[in-house]
Amino acid sequence: MLRSLFRNKKKPPASVQNKATPQIDRLQLTFTKNLNDNLEKIKQTLQDSSDITVKKIVLNNLDAAIIFIDTLSDKMDIEKVIDNLTASNYPFEETLSFTLKTYENKDSLSKDCINDMLAGYVLLFFDGQKAPYSFMARKHDGRSVSQPINEQIIQGSHEGFTESLETNLFLTRKNLISPNMTVKTFQIGKEAQKTVALLYLNNLADPDLIRKIEKRINSIDTDSLFSFAYLVDYIEDYTFTPFPQCLATERVDRVCGNLTEGRVALFIEGSASALILPVTFFAFYQSPDDYNTRFTIGSFYRLIRYLAFLIAILLPSLYIAIIGFHNEVLPSYLVFMAKKSVETIPYRPLIEAGIVEIFIELIREASLRLPTKIGPTIGIVGGLVIGDAIVQAGLVSNLMVVIVALTSISSFVIPSSDMSLTVRILRFPFMIMAAFLGLYGILIGFLILIGHLCKLQPFGIPYLAPISPIKWSDLKDTIIRAPVITMNRRPAETKTKNIIRQGFSRWWKKNE
Repeated sequence: MLRSLFRNKKKPPASVQNKATPQIDRLQLTFTKNLNDNLEKIKQTLQDSSDITVKKIVLNNLDAAIIFIDTLSDKMDIEKVIDNLTASNYPFEETLSFTLKTYENKDSLSKDCINDMLAGYVLLFFDGQKAPYSFMARKHDGRSVSQPINEQIIQGSHEGFTESLETNLFLTRKNLISPNMTVKTFQIGKEAQKTVALLYLNNLADPDLIRKIEKRINSIDTDSLFSFAYLVDYIEDYTFTPFPQCLATERVDRVCGNLTEGRVALFIEGSASALILPVTFFAFYQSPDDYNTRFTIGSFYRLIRYLAFLIAILLPSLYIAIIGFHNEVLPSYLVFMAKKSVETIPYRPLIEAGIVEIFIELIREASLRLPTKIGPTIGIVGGLVIGDAIVQAGLVSNLMVVIVALTSISSFVIPSSDMSLTVRILRFPFMIMAAFLGLYGILIGFLILIGHLCKLQPFGIPYLAPISPIKWSDLKDTIIRAPVITMNRRPAETKTKNIIRQGFSRWWKKNE
């Protein structure tokens, strides 16, 4: 019913159904052989912006001019290109065609010229010629490659993505050297265009998945994409589920590893993360550290993360249910201790738990919004001083503070920040159900949660695969991490072209 409220009741007319044309695509500039007219048309198209720079020059005894956006183009690079043109020993026409980009055979001449200028290109016009030349001179003042901020590991690669799309593609190709890697780019946005890049290994990725993703990206009709959150909203299958359907990562090695399993990656200009899809529920609890240590250690800590998931969503609700309805499940000495802890609290356990949970979320938000040097101080002051004060004032019990603290720590154990946020939100409906129905409410809520997860099939992949439906061979890298030598097959849920990952590598043991 909720979905029907947001569904269009009437089919829009054909003129509205078509994807809106970007402003640049609607340009109808017509260049002439007059140099000054062409320059003036470019300036008018860009609204006579103050950072549009025009320089008149003479090349090979021909009157010419360069026009560029000063805030995007590097003047040193421009001077180098002009000097190379004047100092070349080859015929001038050959030098131009070999060194510069030409637009002679372009049908959409005006659109391409403006797009290139907005990307940092410099246009070179000659008096007496309609079509200009261009060359790249974009400034490179972006952040250098550094280690990921939100995905720290102990061993392994420490390279993280940056806000530059070119740098991110370079890092991916450098770490995954394969002739089968395919890169497809899309220009999204009517007013401010953003470049979205789709990466996959052509010999592994499912063609139907590629076509599905391309169709969804090409159907996006918006002014601009400001972050990955916008892109995810446009291409995901389920809008109202709290669970993430794409895995965001800052790590180069994580993207490369998923590409070799038949998945695809999405990059967007201006974002220091990549989106991996399709993924399942269990992908959000895996960490690169699992594969950089012994399989027994990696499996142990992966189990810890699944335990943290259960603690984070169920522990406060279990406290509410046991204190309010089911004291008999505790030993007598624990019942006495719990009753003594809450006997001075003037309200029900749900209100008590809600106060502490909201208090913890306020501290978290405050520490994120404040400057880096002040944020940790707020966490310490809020967690220790204020926490002790509300206990002494009798507003909450000591036991409730311990439970909420353990719940918060458990939510931070989850490697994916998107899944961690989801888990923190999920515990509130469980608390409400426990307050009304006790342990039965928790059981009902958990069954609803499992049913919801089983229903999800983002990009046609079961969200709980390989457990629902069961796929025994894929369980080697789900709940636990089996030794690498035993993982001979790629995940079946990706529908990869080549399911075989590796052969038998320990034949040498038979010869010893």
